Amino acid sequence: MNRIRVLNKVDIGMIKIARDLLMLEIGDRVKSTKEYKDEFNLSVGTVHKAFEELELSGAIKLQKKGAFGKVITYKSQELLIQKAELKHIVGVMPLPYTKRYEGLATAIKELFIKKGISFYFAYMQGSRIRTKMLKEGVYDFAIMSRLAYSAQAIEGVKKVLGFGPNSYVSDHVLLSLKGNELGNRIGIDKNSEDQYYFSTQYFKDKECEFVEINSDNIIKNLRDGIIDKAILSIDELEENLVSDINVEKIDIVDKNNANEAVIVIKTGNELIESLVNDILDVESIINIQKKVLNKEIVPRY
Repeated sequence: MNRIRVLNKVDIGMIKIARDLLMLEIGDRVKSTKEYKDEFNLSVGTVHKAFEELELSGAIKLQKKGAFGKVITYKSQELLIQKAELKHIVGVMPLPYTKRYEGLATAIKELFIKKGISFYFAYMQGSRIRTKMLKEGVYDFAIMSRLAYSAQAIEGVKKVLGFGPNSYVSDHVLLSLKGNELGNRIGIDKNSEDQYYFSTQYFKDKECEFVEINSDNIIKNLRDGIIDKAILSIDELEENLVSDINVEKIDIVDKNNANEAVIVIKTGNELIESLVNDILDVESIINIQKKVLNKEIVPRY
């Protein structure tokens, strides 16, 4: 029979204080006993005991700086994470149906697990839907393109990390079924910020009819005659057998912004912002992503 752990006041205080300390850097001022007492509704004795436990465990080292108070001179992120009892973090990203997405998911999960955090990905198509779920507190962070983040400009969402060129997709192209290149029914997905933006920009001065679709079904819609043309990332195209599909290069302003992956959080979520910045090393993530792309390692996410 499993024993149920009952948290006492010191345990609860230590969890709250450890989560706050995770957001500090070496040299930062630590809040006073009174500040923690008032902020977390703790007694002075509880705050003292919580700090005593954190220091004895080796999670932190503090130094007095006169009237300035105490500063943090050392912190073990792994031990602080344990003391903070961060059970898990959940990110949301597009379905990993391309090697590039698989590489990104593999890298992010690996780095979180190395720091002792249970990490999970949820998969959801459409950056607008991912943003909505993020704002509602369903997920801790979301992955989308830099273009999608900039285009939405939604209050309450903040970009905290970017992974550089071609980390999200390598390129976007215009597709049409061979033998049907002259049709003017254009597939457009209103839930996909990138696809919607490219479609409206590329065809804004052309005579055409927009047909609402799900971007997951573009190739099927082309083959079924539902649409004549559509814009899609070439990464998705490479995962399908497309000998019957024409591929045409396109040139659109902001195209490069659609190729970069960024992590966004709900504004004010300082703990997740700190963990993302501390744990997700961009260079390591890109190296792992490249190894997945080159089939040097098996994706695990």
